[in-house]
Amino acid sequence: MQRTQIGFLSLLLVTLALVGCDPTKFTKIADGAPVRVIEAPGSARVNGTGFGSQMATYSSVQGGVLVSRLAGSGGGGTQVSVFPIFDGTSVGESALFDYCLSEADCGVGIGASVAGVAALADRKLCAVSGAPAAGQIVYRCESGADSSRGLRLPLGGLPGTGMGTAMVAVPDGTTIHSGSENVRVVISAPTAAAGQSSLYYLRDSAASTSLFPVPPTFTLPTGVAGLGDHLAIAPIDDARTLLVATANAGGTKSAVVLVMNNSDASLEVRACLDGGTVARTVVAAGDLNGDGLPEIAVAEDGNSPLRTPTVNVFDGRGLPETAAPSGTCPPWNTVSTSGAQRSTITCEESSGISCTGNVFGYAMHIADVNADGFGELMIGAPFAAVGDTGSAGVVYVYPGGVGGAGALPPAVLKSSDPSANGNLGRAITTFQSSPGRWEIVAAETGSSPAHLFVFLCSGLNGDAASSVAPQCLLTSATPMVDAGPSRTDASVGDSGS
Repeated sequence: MQRTQIGFLSLLLVTLALVGCDPTKFTKIADGAPVRVIEAPGSARVNGTGFGSQMATYSSVQGGVLVSRLAGSGGGGTQVSVFPIFDGTSVGESALFDYCLSEADCGVGIGASVAGVAALADRKLCAVSGAPAAGQIVYRCESGADSSRGLRLPLGGLPGTGMGTAMVAVPDGTTIHSGSENVRVVISAPTAAAGQSSLYYLRDSAASTSLFPVPPTFTLPTGVAGLGDHLAIAPIDDARTLLVATANAGGTKSAVVLVMNNSDASLEVRACLDGGTVARTVVAAGDLNGDGLPEIAVAEDGNSPLRTPTVNVFDGRGLPETAAPSGTCPPWNTVSTSGAQRSTITCEESSGISCTGNVFGYAMHIADVNADGFGELMIGAPFAAVGDTGSAGVVYVYPGGVGGAGALPPAVLKSSDPSANGNLGRAITTFQSSPGRWEIVAAETGSSPAHLFVFLCSGLNGDAASSVAPQCLLTSATPMVDAGPSRTDASVGDSGS
């Protein structure tokens, strides 16, 4: 049963005193609670990571109304479920459909990653998932040909490549041309052998959908053992898109920063971030300071409770201006005439929540969740103790601004009825609720059943629940236009685990 009582959850603010929402600017939706809690589907096949460890949202405009979907899975070897997460008036708690109910239907390891797009060829509102053990992806759409089943690419798979380990959809409003088709999703193949592609594009045209290896001119730089246990993507400008791919353990780098040319989908290596000796690196990308350039947030060794609870943020101004020579990978420009280009966010102890062993940075996401024009950085700490409840988990929301994320203290989202080993914050994503605003979804994967928490207020100053405005959804004064751009967001949490 869905739990929607206001008392079930609380928004703990570690900033200045809370300022309630202005009721003239915000509107209520069905069920006035500031947080909605969605249970995992009763039929869900799950593994040890729990449903919601992989999430992605995607949107489309229908009849002038922006509708958003959320696709989720429990990681590799589990089904994919799609929820009508928002229809302009309410949060949907019942799955629209499930697919890949067995690996025999969809390939070994299905559910290891998910993404979503507004359309693939003539099919609309499509969820995509990876089956890396089979080297396949499977997508299912709500309308168009074969909408009642999942469709595989390629049919024979690419075994041994790990293709489908991670994926990200092309950002809202961005068009990337690849031949006569457009790139919709970027997919990693981190265990591809030498000479095989380590990245693939899911492409479409008006009449077809295809899977395509990245242009052969792209080669891995020296010191990089393989790419793509995690991916992050963000627009730079009309001509370029930033792609960040984590590097496999065993090399000397933790992540490779690439620039995609939107005119032909070619890739250029621009920088490498040092590291590479850890088992797991998590990345997120987006504009945090309003200068139009995407920042990169990096958390290394995101699996270890013994690590220092820090996240490094690389300012977008530090992106090298030209492509690196073949086989090389220069460092990020950490200092320039405009100031430091790298900052560190360190978890700070707060009332009832400890940073010790909380795995700060296990999941990260960037989006504007309070409609102030700046992206916010959300950082999951799924093993944080809340009071005496071990590993209940929390989500830190660092406000963006001219000074970037980390200049001001965060809000902390948590449960007021925390579950031991619930691991809230193991995955984080957002969905668009109105032009310029996104709402936070965090997975509590360790509870039984697992839950998705939908936070309808960010908890930041001026965007916190009050008695007169328990929800902080912005009211759009202008109707959305049909066939307008769609927003796609993927979580950065578990990947193939």
